[in-house]
Amino acid sequence: MFLPKAPIINQVGDGKQMKKRLAQTSSRRDSRNRKHLFARILRGAVTWILIFIVAGMVFVYLSPDYDMSVVKSESMKPSIEMGDLIITGRPGGFPGYDIRPGTIVSYRIGESIVTHRVLSADPENGIFVTKGDAVEDPDPQPIHISQIVGVYLFGISKLGYLSYFLHTRVGWFLLVILPAAVLVGFIIRAIIKESLSTPKSRSEEG
Repeated sequence: MFLPKAPIINQVGDGKQMKKRLAQTSSRRDSRNRKHLFARILRGAVTWILIFIVAGMVFVYLSPDYDMSVVKSESMKPSIEMGDLIITGRPGGFPGYDIRPGTIVSYRIGESIVTHRVLSADPENGIFVTKGDAVEDPDPQPIHISQIVGVYLFGISKLGYLSYFLHTRVGWFLLVILPAAVLVGFIIRAIIKESLSTPKSRSEEG
């Protein structure tokens, strides 16, 4: 009596296919982990950049040693364009700004603030001659040190128009308070998500 032969199982072939599937699964998992890590790093970088920008604007807005103003003329072209937002520091304040020929200063004349470059200086008497870069002649009258309200630090091109909006209650809320609250919410959400995912990952490893 002949019994049917049992099917021959190709254990070698099945083992290779299993290893291939495991390798593919591991590769996909590693790819997802890399994408997840990159997304976390990107979100963190963007969050901290926004925090830095908002904190800087709040600091300049509230600090008595610094000020923001909008350039309303073209007299300082091409160094400073109309509509630029400029940041100025208090003369003699931290870290100490010496006013010398070539320094750009903002000074008060009547009810207006003018930002021009110092052409010549008489520090002993506190007298300075100023001139706009785009103007051929110096300003009509020399200025006294007491008229200078700020020393130019840097400017942000065409961002000055937002300053008008920022100085309103609605603008302050929309551009400072609301973004700060959103950032805090994102940070809290990330902390909670991380704390919830950590026990899960540990249980999977165990």
